[in-house]
This record gives sequence, C-alpha cells and structure tokens, in this order.
Amino acid sequence: SYAITWPDGSHGSIVNNLLQGNYAVNITDGHCPVTIPFTILNVPVLPGNIISAEYFFDTDPGTGSGTLLNIRAGDSIDYLTNLSLTGLPFGYHYLYVRTKNTKQTWGLSFQRQFYIQDTTKYSGLVNRPVVARSEYFIDHDPGVNLGIPVSITQGDSIDKNTIFPPTGVTPGFHSLFFRTADLSNRWSIYRETPFYLYINTGANLSKFQRPILKAEYFFDTDPGVGKGTAITFNIQDTVDVNRYLRIGSLTPGDHRCYIRAVDESMHWSLWNRILFNVKHVTCSCPLVDFKADTVHAAGNPTTFTNLSSNVLPGATYAWDVNNDGIVDYTSPNCTYVYPGFGHYVAKLTIFNSDSCYASILHDVVVSTDIDTTLTLSRSATLCQGDSLVISAQPGYSYYWNMGENSRSVIVKSPGVYFVALTNQYGLQKLSRTVTVIVNPLPAVSIQVIDATGGLANGTAIGNVSGGSGVYTWLWSTGGQQSVENNLPAGNYNVTVNDGQCPVLKGFQVNNNPVLNGYISAAEYFIDTDPGVGNGTPMNISAADTVLFATYLPVNGLLAGYHLLNIRARDTQHKWSIIYTRQFFVFNTGAIPGGAVPPPITNAEYYIDKD
Repeated sequence: SYAITWPDGSHGSIVNNLLQGNYAVNITDGHCPVTIPFTILNVPVLPGNIISAEYFFDTDPGTGSGTLLNIRAGDSIDYLTNLSLTGLPFGYHYLYVRTKNTKQTWGLSFQRQFYIQDTTKYSGLVNRPVVARSEYFIDHDPGVNLGIPVSITQGDSIDKNTIFPPTGVTPGFHSLFFRTADLSNRWSIYRETPFYLYINTGANLSKFQRPILKAEYFFDTDPGVGKGTAITFNIQDTVDVNRYLRIGSLTPGDHRCYIRAVDESMHWSLWNRILFNVKHVTCSCPLVDFKADTVHAAGNPTTFTNLSSNVLPGATYAWDVNNDGIVDYTSPNCTYVYPGFGHYVAKLTIFNSDSCYASILHDVVVSTDIDTTLTLSRSATLCQGDSLVISAQPGYSYYWNMGENSRSVIVKSPGVYFVALTNQYGLQKLSRTVTVIVNPLPAVSIQVIDATGGLANGTAIGNVSGGSGVYTWLWSTGGQQSVENNLPAGNYNVTVNDGQCPVLKGFQVNNNPVLNGYISAAEYFIDTDPGVGNGTPMNISAADTVLFATYLPVNGLLAGYHLLNIRARDTQHKWSIIYTRQFFVFNTGAIPGGAVPPPITNAEYYIDKD
C-alpha cells in the first residue's frame, strides 16, 4: 500500500489543474519514502487545437452545458481524472465526453457504458458467473448466439488475444463487437471497438508516364482547363507536331500563347507559354482550313476540300501537299495520289493580298483500316478475386487507358477500359469501351457442433455477410437452409450464393464421446404438454451445455400467440424443467404489405406459479 502527497496537499494518484512551474510528489509505502521532482511547462495554443472538454451522464444538457474538464490544449488529448458519481442511482449509466477546438466547433460525443453497484446489498465479494463462450460480429448484429464464435477457456474472467479475419469487409471504418455468455446462457452487453481497414498492398513507386491524349492552347487569358482551342494528334508518349494557330482576333501588340496537354487519365499538365507580337495590318486576313480524306488503298487519290472563310475575291491558293516548301496546286480544291501508305503533312496557304495571308497544316494518313474489335475471355461482370483478359487484334501498337502497351491486358478492378490502336502508317483509332463490374464475395463462416456418441447429431450453422444481401444455401447433404442438422462425422461443404458470386465453404464434423451427466436428449412441444418424453425430439449433440440451432415447423397452428416449450434429459434419464418462449404466428395473407407485430401495451411478471 502507498501514500501519495502532492504539492497541493491532495493524496490521489492523479493531480490536475497545475500551473507552469517546478513540483515534487512524495510517495511512501510505509517504509521507504521517495520524492520525485517534475516540471510543468506552458506551450502555446495552435490554430485548430482542442482547447476545451466537458462530460455528462445519461442525458445531454446541450453543448457547453456539461461539466468542464480542465484539459491542456493540443491536437490530441490524453487526460486522466476521477469523476464524481454522486446522485446517480444504482444500475447502468452512460458517460459522454466531447471536445471543442479553437474555432469553437464541438466534436461528437464519445460514449462509454458503466454500472453502479450497491455493495451494501452483498456480504463479501460478489460471485461472478463463469464465462462459458464468446462471439463477435462486425458492424451489424446478427442476433445473440449467431455471431462468429471465439474459442476461450472457461473462467470468471477471460484474458485472450485473438485475430479477427476481415474477410468480406470493405476498406474503411468499421466497428468490432464482442460479447460473452455464462453457463446459464445469459449474454453480456457487447463491447464495441472501432477500427479502420486499409489495403496494405505496396504501391508501385516507379516513374510512369501515361500517353498524351490531346492538347489545347489559348491566348493571354486562361478560359479554364479543357476550354481552350483543341490540338489533335495520335495518342502517344511524346508528341512533336507543327501547327499554325489563328490570331485574327488579337489586337496589335505583345501577347502570350499558352499550351498544355492531358493524358489518358485526364490529368492536365502545367502550361508552357511563349511571348509573341501581333503587327497591325490594314487588310483582311483569311481564316484558312481544309479537310483531307483518309485513303485505305495505296494508289487511290486523296481529295483535299477547302473549308476556309473570309476569303476575298481574287485570292490565290497554294497547296503544299507534302509540306516540303513546294507548291503543288493553286486551285481552291485538289486531289493528289501519295506514293504509298504512310503519314503525311499537308499545308494550305491563302493570299488575300501579298501582305494579308494565312496558312494551316493538317495530318494526312494513307493507310489500311484498323480492326478495333476487342475479345473478352469471360463476362465483364466479375467476382472479387476473378480476372478478365481483354485482347485487341494483332499487328498494331497499343495504348491502353490504364497505361499498358501490350496487346492483351489482365483486369481485376472495376472501371472502364479501352485501347488506342496505331498501325505502322500512323493511322490511329480507339476501340470500344469495356465496363468491368466487380461484385464483392459474401463472407461465409460455419460454426460446427460436433456429433456425439457415434450418432448423426452434429449441426452446422452458417453465417454470411456482404455481397448482395440476399442469399441461398445448398449443403452437400442437400439442405437449403442456413442451418443443417443430423450430421454424422465427416467432411462437408456448403455453397452460399448471393445471386452474383457463389462461395464454396468446406468444414469437418467430428464425433465426441458422451460423458456421464451430459445433456443427451431434448424435446419440444407447442402450447399443450403431451407429457415427459412425448414431445417432438430434437436431435441434439450431447454436452454439459447444449447449443442447438434448427428450424421448427408451425404448420397447423392458428394465427396468434403460442408458447414454445423445450426440456432436456441427461444421461441419467433425468428431465429438466421446461424452458418456455412465446411467439406469434401472423396471418400474412390478411395483412397488406406483410406481417406487422402488434404493439406491446402492458407487462407483468410472476414467481413460480402463473
């Protein structure tokens, strides 16, 4: 035992509300006193820090109206203190704590349940029941005794480390719930622990450059990303093209031209700019443009069609179909036969006068056509863990929108996929898009109750979450419910299907001996007792505490309240008292929209005799 004395005269293990300064605490065990000096510093409060906290019990008095906790400011707070419970009645209560930052914004309340016990009602220590089993579930409560079991050693207190597999749990925030039951099958309240599930697969940090999709330019004032004047070209890693840019709308003087590019993931580059000067002219310049047909057979003529505007009468034309500085044609339109397949650049210049003229460049491709057909190894709707192979036709270079350059890609993630195919002559086309959907797998677990005494009395209880939320069951024994009874020792499996992704789960049933005193038989009856041993038998597995899940038929029962009665027998042929539960049979055909439970309006209790 220890005696503690703080500088303010208090004797608890914690002291709060200290100012900056040097202090010392005296601690003695009655034999050897120890003095420990310590220093309290004063640190500045930073913007966004937590600066205040308050607590309350059970009922929220409103933000700012709780009991103040004199905390130190910080971005995270570790604060220990003792709270007075004066005035609270015996029983369960809730403690709530919340904080406020420098912006005067209150956080959400943090809640913990606790119990105040009347120790005057007990002589000596309170006997705690033996913890017999435990279970956990994630996010949604499946119901008492239907969680995922955790193997424990029975005792009045349990200290166990275990691993909870996050199978079927999506990345993000979740809550883990844990509860226990005693030998009388009385369950505790659950304990909740929040956790965050993240994907721990390593990221590829190698430098990766996606192909450039297109570019745009603007003069002087940025109209916004994607709103400039487009510059088109084939999708490729590096682009080197010459283009004439129209400046007819610009006033004389200095200007800046900006250009930026975007890759296949729609990530825009920073802009690059150049300073240029526009000279004043008194004449009117043409706005030059043309189109050229793509020819798919060598030796056929390419037709050039003039699309220019603001062309004055008497204007002259200069077609340079190879952009080699040689004028090939002087008519408004022309045709030309290129010597073979390939990628060419053609130039058109129009002169309204000797000093007022303009030019433009366009790519011209003479090439065979491109087959943009894609083949899929399977349906584009996948289950988690499956993969799909998407293949383009052979003979091209490939730029997939996720960065791959191979003919075929293996896809495991949801998304939209397509490829730009370029042939040896420079012609490029985009394939169709493939939309891949990946459905999550249902998370399936099987709780096995082994058979006993060489009999076929084992049970398998299925639990499932995730997926579509609607499930069908097919056991290897032929059963189609979530519980399968009457199992002898052996190996089994069950297929759980949510309509999208079936999951096959295997399990094993063992056969254990029946010990003297075990519960070895059980029976049930509804409403009227037919007499001991005359109820409907339940094929249970023998044990000192029996967990048995099954489906009971209610055929022939009238709509309304009924009593389900269960009793058990041990190996010495002694029957237990009856365990009774009330239930209600609905006439679903008489209630539009399905069964609606009647409201509970009264309650009563009695001891021993009804």
